[in-house]
Amino acid sequence: MLAEGKKELSEANTSDMATLLSSCTGVESADVPAALKELACVLRENEEVDEFLGMTAEEASVWLQSHPGHLGHTFRAFIHRHGHRCVRELDFGASSWRLEPYSLVHTLQVMARQLDTTTTQQQQQKETMKKETSLEDIFTTLRSPLSQRTKKALKFILPMCRRAVVQREATKSILTKTIDGLREGYRNLGQLMVREGRLPSPDLVFFLKHSELGQLVASPSPALIAKARRRQKLLPQLNELKFPEVSIGLPSKVSDSDDDGGVFRTEDEAGQRTVVMAGTPVCHGQVTAKARVVTKLQDAIHIQSGEVLITTSTDVGWTPYFPLLSGVVTEIGGLISHGAVVAREYGLPCLVGVSSATLLINTGDRILLDASKGTVTVLPHQEYQTQQQQQQ
Repeated sequence: MLAEGKKELSEANTSDMATLLSSCTGVESADVPAALKELACVLRENEEVDEFLGMTAEEASVWLQSHPGHLGHTFRAFIHRHGHRCVRELDFGASSWRLEPYSLVHTLQVMARQLDTTTTQQQQQKETMKKETSLEDIFTTLRSPLSQRTKKALKFILPMCRRAVVQREATKSILTKTIDGLREGYRNLGQLMVREGRLPSPDLVFFLKHSELGQLVASPSPALIAKARRRQKLLPQLNELKFPEVSIGLPSKVSDSDDDGGVFRTEDEAGQRTVVMAGTPVCHGQVTAKARVVTKLQDAIHIQSGEVLITTSTDVGWTPYFPLLSGVVTEIGGLISHGAVVAREYGLPCLVGVSSATLLINTGDRILLDASKGTVTVLPHQEYQTQQQQQQ
């Protein structure tokens, strides 16, 4: 529709699609970072905040869950609403936040130390402005030339598109909650089988087929246990494999060097080389900041306030870190992928589909993320200082 009948979508078309989808309200997964930020604000106002910050994540989790005041009530309400979510949340072997809230609590500790109340107020102002912006006002900001007929069609179809995004996220949350219930059942079965001497470890239950579990319940089988151990040992290797976003036939793995598309290099008069990468803009904005490259979620605990996250892809498990970030760049994703939806709702400049970003950018690099143009640039030190001064 934005392409006005053309076969190919232009960069302006995809940019405008991001703009049109940026006013979805009530997105289930976008409530995760917002609720965490609210909880961090409650923590900062609590007289026991210093005690909380001095604890380990495990100690702080127990302390929050048993806290008798408003702080404990707010945390328990968060777990009740979102505790079924986690990284790889549709994987039976994953541990939901309800079972292991330690990464959440560690993020809360970082937020309580580093959270900028000014940024929080600005975020609230953005939310208010987003709700008050009319479609006519949005149309004036689009780069694609639109006919009156197209505008009329967009006014009709856009509310349905926005509702579809909200409903899709709600549906996934319901599915994840169902999976979490089944996950708990299998965990209980694993613990029971360990007590009866049929399994050496309860986690092995997730490396056996349902039919194989039935065989083990009926009679002990060292062969099945050995098979489960081999599968468990293979999992880290399988998690490292990369596959193309679109496959025809049997998917085949790709290497890091197979895809360098969308990357170009420039050189200024002084001979300094600059790496520029292109991607699909899903939330507009421009920010100059330090990069934080994270390919494994367990390394996300090192994220510092104001950094731009560079990663392969994101799911709900990453959203607790969004309040700390000033931007997001992913190698995989689309206009309605999870990271895109949450970034839009949270107002973070975001690019998806940036090939080899985790290879070409290093943690600590000074980068310019221009989500309006669809580019991310690794800046020389002098240019970074100039960009920072302009932003201030």
